[in-house]
Amino acid sequence: MTLIERLAQGEILVLDGATGTELEVRGAPQTSDAAWADCSATHPEIVCAVHEDYIRAGADIITTNTYSTGPHVLRQMGRDEVIAPWNIASVALARKAVAQAAPDREILIAGSASAYGNGAMC
Repeated sequence: MTLIERLAQGEILVLDGATGTELEVRGAPQTSDAAWADCSATHPEIVCAVHEDYIRAGADIITTNTYSTGPHVLRQMGRDEVIAPWNIASVALARKAVAQAAPDREILIAGSASAYGNGAMC
């Protein structure tokens, strides 16, 4: 049964927890105003491990490390050149984590986007 069918039948699905907080706890450096967005490029093993741990803990849905990778955030920081690479890397890491931690289980991958500048200077 797919996750969508499970939802339609009233089943409760588990969403992962905070990605940035876990990156911080695991020692990933916050090197810019975009919080831990660059970790998908600079520390992919930590990002992947966070996703895998949430999956192994029972998450049915994991969230990409893209909260601070939106154009409205990165352009304000003058970082246009990393918009595509950071987003692509973040999605690839989520897919890799699913393949490694739950190859026989359907896990959905949700995108994450902030609605504000996440601290970037306006």
